[in-house]
Amino acid sequence: ACQSLRLNYVIMVTGYLEGISRERTNPREKLRRKQDGHVNKEAQCGTNCGLQPRVEGTRNYKDTMINDVCSKGPLHVLVIAHPDDESMFFLPTLQSLPPPKWLLCLSNGDFDGLGKEREKELFRVGRDILGLERVLLRTKELRDSPVLRWDASVISSILGQELEGFLESHEVHIMTFDEQGVSGHVNHCDTHRGVQYFLQEQHNRSASLLHGWELTSIHNPIQKYVPVYHWLVLIMVSILGIRPLRSKAGCFPRSCSLYEPWLNWKCMAGHRSQFVWYRRLFVVFSTYTYHNQWKPIQVITKSNS
Repeated sequence: ACQSLRLNYVIMVTGYLEGISRERTNPREKLRRKQDGHVNKEAQCGTNCGLQPRVEGTRNYKDTMINDVCSKGPLHVLVIAHPDDESMFFLPTLQSLPPPKWLLCLSNGDFDGLGKEREKELFRVGRDILGLERVLLRTKELRDSPVLRWDASVISSILGQELEGFLESHEVHIMTFDEQGVSGHVNHCDTHRGVQYFLQEQHNRSASLLHGWELTSIHNPIQKYVPVYHWLVLIMVSILGIRPLRSKAGCFPRSCSLYEPWLNWKCMAGHRSQFVWYRRLFVVFSTYTYHNQWKPIQVITKSNS
């Protein structure tokens, strides 16, 4: 029995050493194993992140994604100018809307040279914390700047590319800033102009299933930064333990409230490069942390022009 155990042990060790030697002397085998592991990791990420695995060179990926979205209800697309806009201004809406929900960011916020870092922060917050179905980021067409204006036709072209295949047969709600840009940033204002331009182009093509919504800017500083009413409502909700109902599919809510303000703090903390002291104060005192008010984007038709 002892001799048999020793023999099995020798065979096992010999096989292990031969395997190591074969991998070292055969780089193709080593590369194949590495590629297999990379493919498995990508497939696992595609499953966990709620993303469809893309097949290059075929139309199956686009068709599958369109069919998958169409089966869930109206598509909600939030269009922002910079990474962290979704957390600073739009969280009550993102938490109130049913899926599918997409986020489209028109720049990587590279004004301070932190574009690459902010890109990673946006994907981490959008997918891991907010659980959005898709986070889309454009980095080449438009640059973050407090003075440079963005071309509305460029923004319209971006929207057309990202929503290709959806507008013909599916209900789409596009959400963004109003013409004041909420905070007055020129990129926010231009984002509104670009979405409005896109809506007008599609309206002229009779896209009846497309809807545009703008977040109402608050001009009164006391109302904007001392949301006493929303604090009282939050306290009552916490005491009574009432959980608000999400909006039903097919009905866009014109008024959205967030009863979990710590989620706003968590999301902004995910944008680590931007979470400086005054933005921490903004998270606590801004009305946009607790409430969003929406109105339809006015589209100037040819008959009214």
